[in-house]
Amino acid sequence: MNLIEKVRTYLLNKATAQNELQLTSGPSGSWGWPFAYDQLARLPERHPWHARCLEVIAAASVGVGYDVLTDSDAEERRTRDVLEGLVPDDSFSSFAAFGVFAQMATGNDYLECVRGPRGAVAELYFMPPHYCWIGKENGFIYQANNGAPQPFASFGNTKDGLHEVIHFRTPYLCDKRYGVPRWVGMLRAIQLDNNAVDYNADFFANGAVPNLAIIVEGGEFTPEVEKAIQEFLSGNLKGLGNQHKTLYLPVSEQNVKVRFEKLNEGLKDGWFHGLRMDNRDEIVAAHGVPPRIVGIMSASQLGGGG
Repeated sequence: MNLIEKVRTYLLNKATAQNELQLTSGPSGSWGWPFAYDQLARLPERHPWHARCLEVIAAASVGVGYDVLTDSDAEERRTRDVLEGLVPDDSFSSFAAFGVFAQMATGNDYLECVRGPRGAVAELYFMPPHYCWIGKENGFIYQANNGAPQPFASFGNTKDGLHEVIHFRTPYLCDKRYGVPRWVGMLRAIQLDNNAVDYNADFFANGAVPNLAIIVEGGEFTPEVEKAIQEFLSGNLKGLGNQHKTLYLPVSEQNVKVRFEKLNEGLKDGWFHGLRMDNRDEIVAAHGVPPRIVGIMSASQLGGGG
């Protein structure tokens, strides 16, 4: 079952608190995911406009830095030192921006909290959402690459001596535990756009749909000519460097006519272009990002403000 089918199945069943539907089971003792978060996490690498929108939102949220409101400059410096010290080998701004990116991509963001000797939070670590599960009893379970499940406590629960997890999520009407991103309604647009790209790539590489049919009227080709045509079509019409090649057909009989019939005229390059532009606009609109910010410039708007 692919991601689109899982989404459709979930929406049709309309899980409730009395009859919850968990499509993706997790480690023993955990609640299953309502969506395949591992596929949602990989979706940005499969579609550039989706990835660009997520990056812009994350950068606009916290990627430009942060302000600390204190009563004195000395207190502000101390607070900044504490925040920067929470994130080893990274800046607090970059760490927060990546967390926003994860939440926008999957609807969930998990932070591992490590406490110091005095009980205060000393370090924060990012936990990939597609490896995290919510425990049925309490806390969380982390399982990466089918490894051994590792238990974690909920934030503030220090009784068991486990590291704690802060869970940020985008609330979802059909699930009270996990989050789901708001843009999931345009999953079909991403799939359709990827299908258009794959179709054109396969067409270019393999010549899967012929553009012309060779029709002989009033006779037939000799076996030698027919063999030459087959060799030409199979070996010279695929891949880069074979464009604009000429096929020579020697016909000796006077009444024999050879004509070329165009096939697949309805499948034009402009049709694919229009389809991809529609998909792009739907994806950007679902994220709520102004087109100009992600680099979309219309010819009629080059001189305008916005």
